[in-house]
Amino acid sequence: MVLHLVAEIDEQKKSFSHQLKNIFSAIRPIITSHHPTCEQFKNHTFRLFGRDFCIGCFVGYPVGFLTFLLIYLFDLPSLIPPYIFFIITVIFAFIYLFISKFFTGSKKVKILSKIFIGMGSGFLLSSILTLDFPLWSRILISFLIIQTIISILGLKRMRSIKKTCNLCDWKKDWKRCPGMKVIHEKLNSY
Repeated sequence: MVLHLVAEIDEQKKSFSHQLKNIFSAIRPIITSHHPTCEQFKNHTFRLFGRDFCIGCFVGYPVGFLTFLLIYLFDLPSLIPPYIFFIITVIFAFIYLFISKFFTGSKKVKILSKIFIGMGSGFLLSSILTLDFPLWSRILISFLIIQTIISILGLKRMRSIKKTCNLCDWKKDWKRCPGMKVIHEKLNSY
């Protein structure tokens, strides 16, 4: 009885891990690109090592992290008041918004806009962490602001993807869309 139960649990674990493996195999083309693999989204990704990568995630986040590291590596908080970091953040945010609003066609311009939002995020995080508050509150404020920014950018991206897909001939019909058809078929076969 106990051996039968153990064998059944082992079979369920294998089944779950097999299903998980199949799901990741199906979505592999969009794991790093986060966009359908069709022509309409070519300017949203770049190709490296045979894979497509999302410009926003794989340019913006690393630039933000690098900016933050460089600010502390060169000990800029001891040289520059925190409000200057915040002013730089606002300037970079406006540049990002301006580029995003008026110059959306080129992949190079998209990359440039993500560099600005990344640098602005690095300066924002630095400005918060240099405030004269207890450490726990600086960490909490940083976390909440970063999550808010990520949520806003995520909503912006979702609206943009919906708009692009609604203008397409397939109108989010993943069964027929050339950028999602293979993924849809694989996911439905499991």
